[in-house]
Amino acid sequence: MRSDRLRGDRRGVSITVSHVLTIAITAVLISGLIVTAAGALSGQRERAARSQLDTVGQRLAFEVEQVDSLASRGNGSDVQLEPDHTNWIVNSRYEVRLTDGSVCEADTCLVVTAAELEARTVVGVDLSLPIEESTAPGGDVRIVYDGTLGLEGQP
Repeated sequence: MRSDRLRGDRRGVSITVSHVLTIAITAVLISGLIVTAAGALSGQRERAARSQLDTVGQRLAFEVEQVDSLASRGNGSDVQLEPDHTNWIVNSRYEVRLTDGSVCEADTCLVVTAAELEARTVVGVDLSLPIEESTAPGGDVRIVYDGTLGLEGQP
C-alpha cells in the first residue's frame, strides 16, 4: 500500500527538474556574459593599439621634422637622432616606414604598422630635404641625415 502511494507521488521530480533548469539557465547566462566581455576586450585592445600607434607616429613625425630642420641649417653636415620609444604596442612589435606621399595627402609620410594587430597609422611630415624611403623596427629607430633623410634600425 505504501509503495502504491509513492509511485503516484511526483513532487520530488519537480524539485529536481527545477534545480537542473536553474543550473542550465545560469550556465547559459554566464557563458553569454563571458562571450560579451571577450568581444568588449577585443574592441578595447584595438582602440588602445590605434591610440598608441597615433602617439608614436606623431612623436616620430615631430622628431623627423626636427632632424630636417637641423640638417637644413647645418651646411650639409650629417645629423643623427636616436629617440627613445617603446618596442611594443599592445604586446605586438611594430615598424616605422618613411615614404613619399603616395599613401597620404602630404609630400612625405610616416607609416607606423603593427602587423600582428592589423593596425596602422599614417602621419604626414613637412620636410624640406630629400628622403630615402626606409623602414626601421619600432623602438629601435634612428633618424639619420647623410645627404638624404631616412630611418635606420639601431644596432
